[in-house]
Amino acid sequence: NAEYGEEPPVNGEYVKVMGESYSMKENGENGHAAKPKEDEPEYMTIRKQLKYPVDKNPGWVGAFILGFQQYLIMFGPTFAIPVILAPSLCIDQNVVAKGQLLNTMFVMCGIATMLQIFFGTRLPIIQSGSYIYFAVAAGIMSKTPCEDEYFMEVDGVNKSVNYDPNWHKRMAELQGNLMVASLTQIILGGFGFVGLLLKVIGPITITVLIALIGLCLTGVAAGSASQNWSISLGMVFLITLFSEYLKNVPVPLPVVSFKTSRG
Repeated sequence: NAEYGEEPPVNGEYVKVMGESYSMKENGENGHAAKPKEDEPEYMTIRKQLKYPVDKNPGWVGAFILGFQQYLIMFGPTFAIPVILAPSLCIDQNVVAKGQLLNTMFVMCGIATMLQIFFGTRLPIIQSGSYIYFAVAAGIMSKTPCEDEYFMEVDGVNKSVNYDPNWHKRMAELQGNLMVASLTQIILGGFGFVGLLLKVIGPITITVLIALIGLCLTGVAAGSASQNWSISLGMVFLITLFSEYLKNVPVPLPVVSFKTSRG
């Protein structure tokens, strides 16, 4: 027997978990998966069905492919956050400012991911931006609505522009509020107050919060979708089709294996 967390013995049949021994043999006779014991906990059964449990690492090729797949998944949501915030910052027509936001967003997501990998929970996930602050950010920025026309001095001449040249002040105000919110989260998590809050925060509270975020983004989504309704509705149809109706349909794909077949 091996204690949980240690390397199990070669071809080991059992691992000791919380004082009890469970079968950990991955392959049974003829290459079939071993049947779980009747008294085996459910999480151990699920663990056997995973290709890579949390304490195992894929090879270099698999790690590169899975990492690139996750990058493609997070690229869209990360790219969308500065684009959605741009109208509230009055820089929707300022391409340079939007580019600065995008660059900062991707750099900080990379730094947060590296910190999480080496010093955090070390989960193999990319840290991206959060949509949960959109409702608060929209409320903060609504105190000073954007104007139809701004003026900035260029070579001693006042020039009319359709974006706020002093948008950094708006960004600084928003950053200050986010810093306070982040410190509050650190205090709640560091001192264990989250466990106490879970006793009063249930599914109803979370549902209302998610609905509030979605309603806050309704105007942005409608404005972007109205640029080409055929593409927008087609995307909604494909997402619904793949996620709800084709998620359990097997699709044959070519696979290359470097392992020597038995028998």
